Amino acid sequence: MKAQFSLRQLYPQDSQALAKLMDDSPDTGRISTASHFEADAFEALRAMQGDFVGVVAESPDYDGLIGACLARFRQCQFEGRFRPFALLNSLVVHPGFRQQGVGSALTGWLVNYSRNRLGDEGVIWALIQQGNVGSAQTVGKYLKQFISDRIIIVPMETRTNLPTSTPGFMVNPIEPSEFGQVADRLNSFYRDFNFYEPETTESLAFWCASTPFDTPYRHYLVVTDSKGAIRAGVGVSELYRFRTLHFHHMPWVLNVLNSFLRIVPSDGITKELLLSKIWHAPGGMQAAKYLFETIRWRWREKASLLIVWADKGNPVLEALNLRPWTPVTKSAVVIDSPETMSTSRLVYYD
Repeated sequence: MKAQFSLRQLYPQDSQALAKLMDDSPDTGRISTASHFEADAFEALRAMQGDFVGVVAESPDYDGLIGACLARFRQCQFEGRFRPFALLNSLVVHPGFRQQGVGSALTGWLVNYSRNRLGDEGVIWALIQQGNVGSAQTVGKYLKQFISDRIIIVPMETRTNLPTSTPGFMVNPIEPSEFGQVADRLNSFYRDFNFYEPETTESLAFWCASTPFDTPYRHYLVVTDSKGAIRAGVGVSELYRFRTLHFHHMPWVLNVLNSFLRIVPSDGITKELLLSKIWHAPGGMQAAKYLFETIRWRWREKASLLIVWADKGNPVLEALNLRPWTPVTKSAVVIDSPETMSTSRLVYYD
């Protein structure tokens, strides 16, 4: 018999119950993980997502939340126009209440909320991990355009040895006087990407300064050449300060690879850095590679894993030195928009 449940908006006082739901409900994708919050869950989401709304499900048969889903709201360029968007994310249903319509109800609530807020010109979209059949079926009821295997998630372990220095290259935190230049470079690099939100001096400075902690958790690093010209840049977010990721299952092939590559620690708990806002100048691939390797070294004692989300056609992937055995995860893009998204346009995600 299907469980009875009700839906309502997520509020700050739900923080503890939401954290428990996330802990107890690993996802069902090819790689199964669960988020464990190290800080107040609602405040962590507010910091990481910005302008967001959540919906939760409750049942009289269970003391706690049985499901939740989030949507974050921004502005982006989409098919050559500037539009508002809602990105649905973090759909989770307690294992004891799956396949009972909870996920569909949560998704429908957020799609309706988002459409009312955005209007007819807004874009609603989501990513679905390869192998997560349940989410694909649930979200596919509402977001009709489905583009498979478009975004790849690349994990990189931190390194224990100092990277080989490259003559002329220097890696440093961005200076206030450089925000405008880097914003322009980012905008140029991603000018044809769907879902990219153009940066300004002010937006990039705010991104770096915004933090719920006593110290920043976001950093922007640039690499300069011997003439002082900025050749590449990367944003670094210390997600491990908000939550750790607990691995519950990986395919046997990835388990075998992990025994050699040691991407996931033996206890199955990773402390992640999220790399975003990545760009490099024309001819700046070596600078970008040096920047990535330096970040892997500098955060070696705080984080265990660096994560990059990128369209499979994004040229920054070359800087990551991917190998045939790199255990990447693929995600589909699903969309509801006023016009069909061209599959020839690359997708930006951070």
